[in-house]
Amino acid sequence: MSETTIFLKNRLERLQRGDLRARDELIAKVSHRLTILAERMLRDYPRVARWEQADDICQQAAIRLHRCLAEIVPPTPEDFLRLAALQLRRELKDLARHYFGPEGQGANHASTAPKSGKSTLEPLNHEQGDTTCNPEKLAIWTEFHAAVETLPEIEQKVFDLLWYHELPQAEAAEILQVSERQVRRYWQSARLSLQRKIGSFSQFHQQSGVDES
Repeated sequence: MSETTIFLKNRLERLQRGDLRARDELIAKVSHRLTILAERMLRDYPRVARWEQADDICQQAAIRLHRCLAEIVPPTPEDFLRLAALQLRRELKDLARHYFGPEGQGANHASTAPKSGKSTLEPLNHEQGDTTCNPEKLAIWTEFHAAVETLPEIEQKVFDLLWYHELPQAEAAEILQVSERQVRRYWQSARLSLQRKIGSFSQFHQQSGVDES
């Protein structure tokens, strides 16, 4: 049994017995990965980064997760990791909608850098806001996270563990109680499905750090 599985099973059992410290330890376990994903998402989008920092996004996702764990204790490590991935997806989608919806700050303002080096805000037309037509824009991340939620259940499970939590395929197989060969097959199928849905999965895959195999 992997260290990750042992850790999660232990904390979930403690939390089921009412040990609230275990809840904090569970959240801390996934918070680092959540911050990394938020940083990667914001790296190329300075207009959003001006208002939101990766740590702030992670904190909001952690608050969502904390509320969920206060209501129900996931019975298995798989359930906990998928719950954590879901909260991050929701936070990132809300972020994109907030700043790049029709009335969002990011859709209507741009940073400019005058000679003084200080940034200013200038209004933009709605057409100039980020749109899903340009894969370099933040809005396509909303499509990406939404597309993940349309995957078949087993593919979504594998994707949650490999992409959102960056678990080794062997650990994902152990948690899901399937073979590594099946994990690789579902991972490949999920990637192909996302490629068809959004047409540019490579940019997300390259940033994920997940094994290509």
